[in-house]
Amino acid sequence: MTVAAVASEHVERVGNFLGLRVGFRFLKGVEPKNGESMLRHKSPKGSKWVKFYFPKTGVDLVEDGVVYKRPLSMKDALCGELLLKTVGNYEETHIKPRVVFARFGAKEPPFFEFNEGSSYLPLWINRPEEGEFNTLYIRHNLKGEDPEYFALMLSWVGDTITLNIDPVGAEEVPPGLAEWR
Repeated sequence: MTVAAVASEHVERVGNFLGLRVGFRFLKGVEPKNGESMLRHKSPKGSKWVKFYFPKTGVDLVEDGVVYKRPLSMKDALCGELLLKTVGNYEETHIKPRVVFARFGAKEPPFFEFNEGSSYLPLWINRPEEGEFNTLYIRHNLKGEDPEYFALMLSWVGDTITLNIDPVGAEEVPPGLAEWR
């Protein structure tokens, strides 16, 4: 089983501004003995989680959807995880994009983004019997440019996790996201 950091080269791409990984979380001590082609995340010292991610497929998710088959060894995972990561060559351009997320019906605050100083944002994926993943809307823009909007849809049915990201218009996103500054 390979242990890996979650670096830009290990993530699925969403255009030129975002990367993501899909995987599973286990409580430490309850993790599987065999990861069956999954990449074990190098957890920080003291972490109570052990995480396994699917290997990178190499697609740009705005162009293609991805279907992941859950290995048998992952069947006892506490939950799934969608790990979002900012990507890009900001050291050269010195322009970091603004990426804001929202969901319809979300409680306050309705919008969220990467924490200051962090380029990672983990989101839990409930087990199929615990409820569906609510579509995650993404607003992306560089300073001075018009924003782009995307809908990230994820479905976990049986042993299959399907992920799609589609461009959407400003009129299709949760109220206030198009005006967010």
